[in-house]
Amino acid sequence: SPAMKAGLQTGDILTSFDGKPLDKTSVPDFVAMVAGKVVGAVVPVEFTRQGTKMTVNVTIDAKP
Repeated sequence: SPAMKAGLQTGDILTSFDGKPLDKTSVPDFVAMVAGKVVGAVVPVEFTRQGTKMTVNVTIDAKP
């Protein structure tokens, strides 16, 4: 998956997508945010892994 290719792992807690905080975002809203991006776009994703804040760039891929 694009997330795994970017280095995200099971247990990572996403905190922002493309600069937008996710703390009050529902799963359907998050899916809509991702779907609203153009395939090939590179989007920064911030997350917390075991208490450490990190950022990776995720390349949006077509839905299989």
